[in-house]
Amino acid sequence: QIELIKYNKEEALSNAQYNVQVVNEQVSKLESEFSAYQLKAANELHDKTEPIVQKKLQANFEKQQLYKEIQDAKNIKDICPTCGQKIPDVHVIDTTEMEAKYKHFDELIENYNCQIQELKAEYCKAEEVFESSQKESRNNLNTALKSHHQEILNIQAELKQLANDITLYNTQLA
Repeated sequence: QIELIKYNKEEALSNAQYNVQVVNEQVSKLESEFSAYQLKAANELHDKTEPIVQKKLQANFEKQQLYKEIQDAKNIKDICPTCGQKIPDVHVIDTTEMEAKYKHFDELIENYNCQIQELKAEYCKAEEVFESSQKESRNNLNTALKSHHQEILNIQAELKQLANDITLYNTQLA
């Protein structure tokens, strides 16, 4: 009968060890899912922001070109710096329109920055929601894992006690 008890305990130990293995596999699967989610989300974010970033770079480039044109236009003088007389046939360019367009580029670039930040915020929020659900699952799995480990320790202690009892019983029989 002691052998039967020992067999049952060893069977329970084997089951508990199997349960630990199953939970560890679930934890690994969860971690893989999270890594895959992060990679997919990062790629999606890049795909959504890249066209905006390109537009922003183009706007910055055009803004710099326009700034150079404005500066060149402002450097045209129709008055001689030495004698102060008006120089004939010099056309001074009015930069009012260019400066308004320059200001528009500032607004456009700020708009692009806001769009990029909004997309990043959406990405972060979605990641937090996903991570939160993953965390809850991970916590449940960790609780199950601790429970199974404790069960293994208890069964191992019972098996050790059982082995001691069998040794004591065999000693008494001899």
